[in-house]
Amino acid sequence: MLVLHGILSVSGLWGVRWKEALSSIRTGDGREFGRFIFRELCRQCERLDLVHSQLKSLEKERIQVCEIEGAINCGSKIRILKQLDGIGEVDRPVSCSF
Repeated sequence: MLVLHGILSVSGLWGVRWKEALSSIRTGDGREFGRFIFRELCRQCERLDLVHSQLKSLEKERIQVCEIEGAINCGSKIRILKQLDGIGEVDRPVSCSF
């Protein structure tokens, strides 16, 4: 999204104060962002924050499920599935050859 508006490199934008950092960024020719572009980038950053927090939550849940092997009795299923090619703790693309 930033590249579309002439921003080629951004360092330290992602963090607690991304909005302040975003407001200090200028385009390649030194102009400030227009208000609509700034709002759009703010919405994109908010979405990224939401997705990031959801991924962290899913990762915690996955780890908890893998740790309670005896309580749910799914640990043995996980071990068996991990032995198959293309299935792991985190899915990866499976290539098929004919």
